[in-house]
Amino acid sequence: YTLRDLGGLFPNKSGNGEADFLWFGVTERMTESLCLLYYTLRISDFPKTVPTAHFNSCRPLSWWSEEEKNIARKGAVWDNALWRAGNAILDVRMAKMKAEIRAALRQGITLEDIPYVAPGCFE
Repeated sequence: YTLRDLGGLFPNKSGNGEADFLWFGVTERMTESLCLLYYTLRISDFPKTVPTAHFNSCRPLSWWSEEEKNIARKGAVWDNALWRAGNAILDVRMAKMKAEIRAALRQGITLEDIPYVAPGCFE
């Protein structure tokens, strides 16, 4: 689905047909998320490293009581559901991307001929 299929993110008051855009990446799978983003938008200037500016290291849970852990689990039900959905969507879209690349390779196109497939994005 696209945002247009789902009614759009913002009403397009100008009527010029420009599509809304919304992107999210799965933090634990940021390399794959970026591969898919760059492939989808046909961007060939892939970063040399995965950006880490907004990554936080995990805090140790060893000092949490069982009660605190249970409270956190109950409060994270929707977070976990969203995370699972994001991973499922990423799995499907990565499989589609790889199938498209395999089809191009069968037609004699090389990975070097597809500049928006970054190194390591197709194995």
